[in-house]
Amino acid sequence: MYPGAPRPAGMLLRRRTGLEVMVCCDIVVASRNARFADTHVRIGLLPGTSGLTQRLSRAIGPQRAKEIHLTGNYIESQQAYEWGLINHLVDLPELMPTALKLAHDLADGRYATMMA
Repeated sequence: MYPGAPRPAGMLLRRRTGLEVMVCCDIVVASRNARFADTHVRIGLLPGTSGLTQRLSRAIGPQRAKEIHLTGNYIESQQAYEWGLINHLVDLPELMPTALKLAHDLADGRYATMMA
């Protein structure tokens, strides 16, 4: 692996951290039954140091990001896909096969091409 090269990684995203981790990812694969929210406001916490407030605003625009931050309401995966937060939206049984195929495609790519 080259220093600074993107590293494909998979993880199970859970409540209170899923959206925060997701906006840090370069490529997102999600199931159709996934939901996302920034629940900091619901439990009286400030967002962490991941840059959620800035990254989300850049990804979907300030008005949509403010609605998510200030209400703590969940958005469905279809809405997240339409807003550009998700690259691949699949049925749950296809989640891991899709992610693995994508990881293999990335691993087969040339480093110089990916970093261009």
